[in-house]
Amino acid sequence: MCCCPRALFSAGTPTWTLVPRKDVLEWLFWTNANLGPCAGQVSHFLYYAPRLCEPKTDHSYALDRYKREYHRLVGVLDDRLSENDYILGSEFSVCDCAIWPWIKPWRLWMGGTLKEAGFFRLEKWFQRVAARPGVRAGVDVLRAEARAQQRQRESEAALPNSVAENLFGKKPKNNRETDAKRTQKHSKL
Repeated sequence: MCCCPRALFSAGTPTWTLVPRKDVLEWLFWTNANLGPCAGQVSHFLYYAPRLCEPKTDHSYALDRYKREYHRLVGVLDDRLSENDYILGSEFSVCDCAIWPWIKPWRLWMGGTLKEAGFFRLEKWFQRVAARPGVRAGVDVLRAEARAQQRQRESEAALPNSVAENLFGKKPKNNRETDAKRTQKHSKL
């Protein structure tokens, strides 16, 4: 396997490193095509769909479906760690950085620990990654903001208009006049 400098992009951030290209790209693509979107769906159907749809709309099928798939994908990671300390082997890599945040909400979403779910290797990996000084420093940067956003997601209050518009394309009712002025301005150009 050849190691050579490559510019990799994960979540829009370039990372320069010497990497075994094939494994890195496989796991980054797996994360961005499977784990990330599935975890996003769990979050959506857990926190947002109940607030954005008509009252009494049943989202249990969708939530259950994505939780089952999230569980399966976490099992893939646990299997991967059967012979390795990290996703790519004995060294911490960009793949661990890309995957770790998607495992962090397990307890909130699934109602128990990774260990309780039988993912012993993934639990050890999660703790190993979380203990790294750089990871701790990165998490600390946005800790207060992340907690505030989690409180907002879990509250019974309606979503602020800005959140509904930014995340789901729903226009807040109080912006219709502004939109009309913007449309009128652009039609004169």
